[in-house]
Amino acid sequence: MSVRALIAWVRANRWVTLLYLAAIAGHLVVRGVYDPANVDDPWTLSFIHTWLTNGVTDDYVFGNVISNNDGGQSGLEFFGKIQALIYGPALGLLDWNRNAAHVISAMFVAFSMPMWWRIAAHVAPRTNLPALFVACLIVAEPVVTASNEARPDALAFFLVTSSIYATVRAQYVAAGLLSVLAFEVHPMGAISVVYGLAAYFAQINRSLDSKQHLKSLVQLAGGWLIGACVYLLLHQDSIAGVAPLLSESNGGSIGKSLLMYTFDSFAFRHVPEALLFAVA
Repeated sequence: MSVRALIAWVRANRWVTLLYLAAIAGHLVVRGVYDPANVDDPWTLSFIHTWLTNGVTDDYVFGNVISNNDGGQSGLEFFGKIQALIYGPALGLLDWNRNAAHVISAMFVAFSMPMWWRIAAHVAPRTNLPALFVACLIVAEPVVTASNEARPDALAFFLVTSSIYATVRAQYVAAGLLSVLAFEVHPMGAISVVYGLAAYFAQINRSLDSKQHLKSLVQLAGGWLIGACVYLLLHQDSIAGVAPLLSESNGGSIGKSLLMYTFDSFAFRHVPEALLFAVA
């Protein structure tokens, strides 16, 4: 988009522009003061630094267990090494502190927004929906939180977004690979498979013959396989413990975990997300 075209768009969509400016101003206002006592910041940075400097994946501080009764995070034994490989060198250049980590997280969130615009434009072309959707997404509580944390949420969000965008662009090998990488960064990254398949089936209803359908699914499965190989390479010594770990940390089931996430949150702040997900 040229500068002249951008100016013309802003003039024609003043309310959306104001919404964007308000959203950006909101992010700047809370920068550095949003949840300043977040214990996940020192945990995450400690895990990353310990693994990169000593090759140790265990959580020595809070116990090497993830469950409903124990406070441990399991370090990087099962998840998060991709984040360590990205955040570690970047923090080495910036500084090893939470503010620098928040800047990196905010950048991944920002990089995700143009892709969401393209995804929305694919669903509803020639409308204001993409602009409105992205403007609302910027101020959504999970997005604001992810951009103000050292946790892997922002990177997982970026990889999930990239996977869905690759699906929309019919780059199915990349879509499958990115979805597994998102899962390695954080288990909730697996949601990209659900969203990606939804985007895929929405596309094939418009076009493609049966042979092309099969080819696309094979490419998608190929991407998942490549991603699985990457995961095995990073976690070959602990792969057997992944399934029991996920079951225990989800309260015994994914369904129960989703109910806990939705209704056990402070002020029920995740209920709007559940309603939007149900409608979609």
